[in-house]
Amino acid sequence: MVPAVKQLIDGWYNDDPEGAKRMFGDNPYELKSVLKVWVRGAGTKEQNDLIKSITDTYELPKHFIPTDTLYITVDKEAVRRSGMKINQDSIPDRMIISLEGQNRLIKNDLMMLEMLAESNWSRPMFIASTVGSDNYRPLAKNIIREGLNYRIVPYTTDGEMTIDADKTYDLLMNKFLYGKVADEGVYLDQTVYRMCCTHRRLFAEAATALIGEGKNDKAAKLLAKMEEVLPDRIMTNDYISGAIDIINAYLSIGDKKQALDKTNKTWKNAEQYIDWYSNLNESRRMSEEMECLTICRTNVDIPSFYFQAGQKDKAIKVADKLWNTTTWYLDRFMMQPANVIAARRTTFERYYVSTLYGLAQSMIDVDENWAEQHAKAFNEYYQRVQFAIDQQNPSEMLEEQ
Repeated sequence: MVPAVKQLIDGWYNDDPEGAKRMFGDNPYELKSVLKVWVRGAGTKEQNDLIKSITDTYELPKHFIPTDTLYITVDKEAVRRSGMKINQDSIPDRMIISLEGQNRLIKNDLMMLEMLAESNWSRPMFIASTVGSDNYRPLAKNIIREGLNYRIVPYTTDGEMTIDADKTYDLLMNKFLYGKVADEGVYLDQTVYRMCCTHRRLFAEAATALIGEGKNDKAAKLLAKMEEVLPDRIMTNDYISGAIDIINAYLSIGDKKQALDKTNKTWKNAEQYIDWYSNLNESRRMSEEMECLTICRTNVDIPSFYFQAGQKDKAIKVADKLWNTTTWYLDRFMMQPANVIAARRTTFERYYVSTLYGLAQSMIDVDENWAEQHAKAFNEYYQRVQFAIDQQNPSEMLEEQ
């Protein structure tokens, strides 16, 4: 976006709306018009001359987009015919596409926008959920998951409804084929195993969404299907395979037996890694800081799971181990010079804060005294780090590597 040009256009629409509309239509930021006039340079001679004058005046490149918010007028009947899940049974008059924070659009971005501008919802448009988010940045707030795809929708999701649970249920239960991955003696190489993890996380996400919609029976059937086609015998229970969400789903439908079994397997795997890291010499152990902290951070809910399964003592024991492992690293983190601590503030917040604060919060229902004492200890660490950050001159601060 070029703020000066946007201000110029907005001012024109305020001062001379009839003249402005003759030049750029009712909405100057309608996607189809922007792509034609500003990106492809295929407007009328009058439009092209005006844009050339603007680019010369502000020394801009030949092709640019004058706004960070684009719009598509929505054909509501076409959307209803499309079969997509409609957010809260409402269809907006305009689709809003945010380009905020983006300083460029490359060809694949423009291709998706061009297809969207011309499709009028006559055919569904999907993005594979396995590709990185950089591949669909302009539409990141306009997608909803259907199975292994993200479907582009005219409304803004913003995390409110990110999955069509019923369609995903049908795909997982009736359409997807799982081959022989669950057969005895079949070896899963790294690539196949990663896809198995992707599918298992999808089972967990869909089950969680169904539970949120009050469809516990369907969630239970979905989890049973998961156990059949992607059993624990071939899968490791960890955050990569969606174990935490799976445990939550079992607890939500009241299946404490399965929840406890999954919790035991998940913690056994995590504890083995923690013990291995803890037995290294200090130098080697420090070199594995991020890996060990990731294990701790992704298992902060385990104590709560044990408590919900009726094992309070086990919950406290697990919480103690996660806390002590994390603070072993944090104590050494605090020994670094203040400017290094300040430069590594992102690491502190992402790993140490999320783990220690998360533990203190999750233990409130388990043992209030434990939670209170450890929350106090966490606050002391936090204040020391904040003091180190506050003492640094911004111009002298190191950049985190």
